[in-house]
Amino acid sequence: HTVLSIPSGSTLLLAPDANPLRLLGIAAPDLAARQPFAAESHAFTWFLCQNSTIWVEFEENFEESDRQGFVYVENPRRQGVLCVNEALLAEGLAVVREGPRCARWEKLVALEAAARRGQRGLWSAVERNAL
Repeated sequence: HTVLSIPSGSTLLLAPDANPLRLLGIAAPDLAARQPFAAESHAFTWFLCQNSTIWVEFEENFEESDRQGFVYVENPRRQGVLCVNEALLAEGLAVVREGPRCARWEKLVALEAAARRGQRGLWSAVERNAL
């Protein structure tokens, strides 16, 4: 698939139909609502997906018509592929989405917890303000 645009950190518009594809299991800050770290989340997703061929993995318990999936790109930092959903959580630029649990839910929760402990992204301000 080719990415046409990225309206938010967790939503991609794919060619040729421009229908939205949500990154399964995560929610990024809302760019239109100017939520904290929305611009960073959007920029990170754009950096990973721009001018790249992406691969989408749909889960069996989620219909492809729901247009939610795990998105993979060639890893820009080393050989291999990178799961964009997981990378956003690891960088603290998204949270685990409430709702039906995907098969990787526990891994997603662990990535979010690690970002929180490391005070990355969204969690940098939360942890300091909580003191």
